[in-house]
Amino acid sequence: MSSVRRSKKVQVFSAGVMTGTTVLTSTAVDCSEIDSVGIQMVWTGTPNGTFACQVSDDDGTTWSIFTLSPVLAAAAGGASNTYSSVANFGHQKIRFTYTNTSSTGVLNGTVYIKGF
Repeated sequence: MSSVRRSKKVQVFSAGVMTGTTVLTSTAVDCSEIDSVGIQMVWTGTPNGTFACQVSDDDGTTWSIFTLSPVLAAAAGGASNTYSSVANFGHQKIRFTYTNTSSTGVLNGTVYIKGF
C-alpha cells in the first residue's frame, strides 16, 4: 500500500503595510494533519522590524511563542526575504506576527505545509 502525501501553499500575509510601529498578525494555518512546515516572508521598501512565530493547540484560543530554528531574519532597512522550516511539526495551528519599528515596506508571506 502506498502512502499519499498532501501539500498546500497558504498565503499568510498579502500586501501587508509595514509602517510606523504597526504589528501585523497573519492568518492562522491549520496544521492538524501535517508533519512539516516551510515559511517564507518577502518584503519591499526599507522597513525595520522583527518576526515571531506562534502556535496554538486549542483551536486558536491561546497562542504561544514558538522558536523557529533557523529564526526568521529581521527586516533591516531594505527589500529582502527570510525562510525557515520545521520537520515533525506537532501543533494544531501556526501564525506569525511582524512588528515594525521604523520606515515602511510591503510584506507578503507564504506557508507551505506537507501532510501525512
